Amino acid sequence: MKYCKSILRFIFTIILTINPLRVNSQEGNPFFTNIKLSVGVDNQNWAIAQNEEGVMFFANRKGILSYDGLEWNYLESVERPYSLIYEPSGNRVYVGCEDNFGYITKNDYGQCLYQNISSEFSELGVISRILFNQTYLYFYSDQTLTRVDLEDLKNKKVWRANPGNPFRGMVLIDTLLFINIKDIGLHRIAGDSILLIPGSDIIDKDEIIFSIPFNREEVLFATDNSFIYRFDGKNIEDYIIKDEEYIQESVLSGGIELNEKEIALATLTGGCVIVEKESGKTKFTLNYQTGLPDDEIYAIGKDNMNGLWLSHEFGTTRIDFSIPVRNYNSYPGLEGNLLSIVDFNNTIYVATSEGVYFLTEVKDYAEIEVLVKARDKKEHTEVIKEKIPHRTKRKTREKKTEPTIQETPGEERKKEKPRKGFLSWLLEKIAPPQETEKEQIETVLTTSPEKPETEPETIPVSITPPKTTYVKKKTYALQSISHKFSKIKGLDDKCRQLVKFRDQILVGTNTGLYRIKNNEVKFIAAYTYINYILPSRNQEGLFYIGTPGGVFTVVYKENSWEVNREFFKENVPVYSIFESGEYVWLGSDTKAYRIKLSKEFEPVEVNSYYFLEEFSEKVIVTGLGNQPYFLLSTGIYGFDTEIDELVSIDTLQDRKQQFYQYVFAGDGQTWISKNQEWFSLDTISEMSKILPKYLKLFDRIQNIYTGSNNNIWIINEGNKLNKILYTEISHVREEFNLFIQSVTNQAGLSFSFTELDFSAENNSLEFKIIAPYYIKSSQTQYQYFLEGLSQTWSKWTENPVIFFPYLPPNDYLLHVRAKNIMGSISPEKSVRFSIAPPFARTVWFYLLIGLGIILAVYLLIIIRERKLQHDKKVLEIKVRERTKQIEEQKEEIMAQRDEIGQQRDEIVLQKQEITDSIQYAQRIQDAILPPKDFVSKIIPDHFILFKPRDIVSGDFYWIAQKDNKVILAGIDCTGHGVPGAFMSMLGYSYLNEIVNNYKITKASLILNRLRNYIKTALRQTGKEDEAKDGMDMALCVLDLETRNLQFSGAYNPLYLIRNKKLMEIKGDKMPIGIYINEKKSFTNHEQTLKKGDVIYIFSDGYIDQFGGGKGGKFKSRPFKDLLLDIHGKPMNKQGKILNTTLENWKGTNAQVDDILVMGFRI
Repeated sequence: MKYCKSILRFIFTIILTINPLRVNSQEGNPFFTNIKLSVGVDNQNWAIAQNEEGVMFFANRKGILSYDGLEWNYLESVERPYSLIYEPSGNRVYVGCEDNFGYITKNDYGQCLYQNISSEFSELGVISRILFNQTYLYFYSDQTLTRVDLEDLKNKKVWRANPGNPFRGMVLIDTLLFINIKDIGLHRIAGDSILLIPGSDIIDKDEIIFSIPFNREEVLFATDNSFIYRFDGKNIEDYIIKDEEYIQESVLSGGIELNEKEIALATLTGGCVIVEKESGKTKFTLNYQTGLPDDEIYAIGKDNMNGLWLSHEFGTTRIDFSIPVRNYNSYPGLEGNLLSIVDFNNTIYVATSEGVYFLTEVKDYAEIEVLVKARDKKEHTEVIKEKIPHRTKRKTREKKTEPTIQETPGEERKKEKPRKGFLSWLLEKIAPPQETEKEQIETVLTTSPEKPETEPETIPVSITPPKTTYVKKKTYALQSISHKFSKIKGLDDKCRQLVKFRDQILVGTNTGLYRIKNNEVKFIAAYTYINYILPSRNQEGLFYIGTPGGVFTVVYKENSWEVNREFFKENVPVYSIFESGEYVWLGSDTKAYRIKLSKEFEPVEVNSYYFLEEFSEKVIVTGLGNQPYFLLSTGIYGFDTEIDELVSIDTLQDRKQQFYQYVFAGDGQTWISKNQEWFSLDTISEMSKILPKYLKLFDRIQNIYTGSNNNIWIINEGNKLNKILYTEISHVREEFNLFIQSVTNQAGLSFSFTELDFSAENNSLEFKIIAPYYIKSSQTQYQYFLEGLSQTWSKWTENPVIFFPYLPPNDYLLHVRAKNIMGSISPEKSVRFSIAPPFARTVWFYLLIGLGIILAVYLLIIIRERKLQHDKKVLEIKVRERTKQIEEQKEEIMAQRDEIGQQRDEIVLQKQEITDSIQYAQRIQDAILPPKDFVSKIIPDHFILFKPRDIVSGDFYWIAQKDNKVILAGIDCTGHGVPGAFMSMLGYSYLNEIVNNYKITKASLILNRLRNYIKTALRQTGKEDEAKDGMDMALCVLDLETRNLQFSGAYNPLYLIRNKKLMEIKGDKMPIGIYINEKKSFTNHEQTLKKGDVIYIFSDGYIDQFGGGKGGKFKSRPFKDLLLDIHGKPMNKQGKILNTTLENWKGTNAQVDDILVMGFRI
């Protein structure tokens, strides 16, 4: 029988060699998360486990290491840990160390600690494995086996191995424990007896390094020579996997059950292999070639989300099979930067900067050239392994006598030299090998109570000659590849876009437009840089081609392509195209074009539309149905057909978001990223609801394509090619846990969770939240609300620390929750705590204060009474003296009163005369201002808000019409009241003379001439002691026919509002009058107005008015916002709103300056 197995195994190996394609026919690799270790953390781990809260623990060279998704921390342990296991019934992670074992517990402060439960025993050896069933825990070393009752951890039993016959591994099937003894074989422990398993001598020289449940009645166990067996408690059979040769060459080091159908096998030189239980087929090979940072696996484990954890020299890697994402970068052949992708006839085509490639199955491994990892000095170390020519049973041994259980005498035990294999590799990493005595021929299995009950029974065995060793070299690189990318010959240029059409693919390159048919290339339009290709929705076979110099079209007719280069020959770059009914939209530099098409799809009308942006931007035009959208980095726009203008889409605009990212999918959808969130313009489709959370898994997405079966292909940063499996999305588990790790005060002092009643001094608290989720864990967000302080949740933040700088005395209930990158929200956790009031707010303090007040009042009454008696006597004397003085003063006051009354009457008369004069001056000033009828006739839609501070004003407005031009000015003279009014008369007269007499209608020339007149009239030469009076003004000239607007200003600006955006045209920083740094001429600004534009000019009186709650100035920013809010209303209503707003702002404050605001609409 054993020779038959050897022959079958040999034949299977030959088949694998002849047909390597079937060794590993995986398509894409699972989602990798490479986790870097913190500085100071050792990279050597021996075991991995996860507790109920989701925190990962590692048996590390320096101690027990924990990782919660954000931080690495060490726990203190008595000795170095070597094994870990999570036991769910007690919710504990048990730890095996050197000469002791225990479990991980939490103290009242939320800190994880190691609890030793084996202190009563010594010389337990290195606890390298831990197993458990419903009743017992088993801690294993090659010297001892310790059984611990799960219900009573103090109830333990220890078996010790004879120094000549150490233990060689253990296996657990339900309640049955089996122990392998060197040179004897596998035994079942039943009570205090052991029973030899017949036929187990085939492994009596081997070390069982791990076991995995196969089904309810059977397990799989592996030995240190990389063989795997199937065991049902009685029979040991070979377990054949399809890639056994790969496992043998890579040196098997560990394994776990991944799920009910799959197991994961770790190796020393070949990474990790995922194998289907029943068939033995390899599903995935996870190694350096497929994205693993290193092939030497130190430890293997899994978490409660079935994520596979692999520890290696460069840190730790988590592989998530539940995330429906596959990576294709491990397949060789791709060169250049990835730009576009298309799924054509069930084949993936990828456009890069070096050409076009397609993914094919490997038919001959010799045709592939791959990069194999360059191993460092450590990795070139030879792996010593026992030479086993054929996997057959060893010769039958002499008959063995089953040993009885014995107590161990107190003599010192001698350790044997470890055998070369996986465990020897492990022990050599721990410590150098020790000298051992000559190997004994008999063995005794014993227990260790204080006194032996019977003498140990010896078991004679035959001596097996030692096995020879040989050097293994890695040859796996080609075995882990089942596909490759092949290049389309004839395309060596940068290929920007791929578009499917019938049995062809159109390719846009930097040298022209090509088509691929049957993987052969032929040019359609050469020597043209292609920016964009759009297939027509209205006519099959018609394509619009965007180039740096316009757009041409190609049409497929009668099996040939016709090129029309006359479609749109404007010398402008076209980056994007969108077809909307009878129109075609083009996106250019800060500009969009709309082309109306004839029935023959020829352009008949072209319109252009501009975007008011500070910098030149590529306009990306896309759409939903026939509705176009225009995408810029600063915003999203639509098109209003009624007003024939581009409009900002407020529902999509986010003013806090400075830049948007846009990606076009192959199915016509447009994906938009803002604030690290993705959404689609098409909010109705199922894909727009499902896909956004998966897009967050990728950094800087460059291309999205929907292929066959709705699978999503993604090109992202780092030339990564990934696929989202649409059919597996519904199977994703996304739940995760959350807990509060610690509570500290501002001094860093930690508090026990059992004593969260804080003193008044500890009113500044910090709560640290942990939500272990290991996919982009740095982007996990946290939220809280504190009952007793607020009733609403805080904003989501990536900071796991909740800090309260000050908490008033109260009873609180803190609610916390977390949200992972997939958008799943954890169950809510809460913690109660309280802040005691300070002594000054306690009852005792109030009683003391009350007594003190009573005593103080009593003393005050006594002192006051005595003082009143003394003051009464003094007051009587003073009253008599003062009465006499008052009589004398009364007579004097009466005389002065008569004189003052006479002076008052004279002043009142003078004031009335002055007031009458000023009021008459007001009538003159009002008379020279432009009449309302005149203003309404030339500017129908306008308002003028004119509010002098005094009776007459230093501010005035001036309007004139010269032919088809209207000149408007708002002037603010130096001062207000009578002085300002005198200046206004000068300004009014000179403006009439300049415009009406000299017929000057250029804005800057009018200001220049007015400045010269004022300087002459006031005799201003620039001397220090002369008057510096002048005017600030804003003057504009509007051509009613061309709608051309000229503007020139002395300090004062002009506001133009168009499409809900305010544009400020600033005046020169010099007045109408003498000025030290005056320019030769004022600046003449010109602007072409559109219908609906609103113009405002004004003096500084409105924005300088004091008022509001704090008595500050109105200021220009609120003034601009007010104009933006009301600019759409009728102009006369705007004037009323401005006046009402000013009065409400001013309140009881006095008006500080003359106020003038003018507005008109085109």
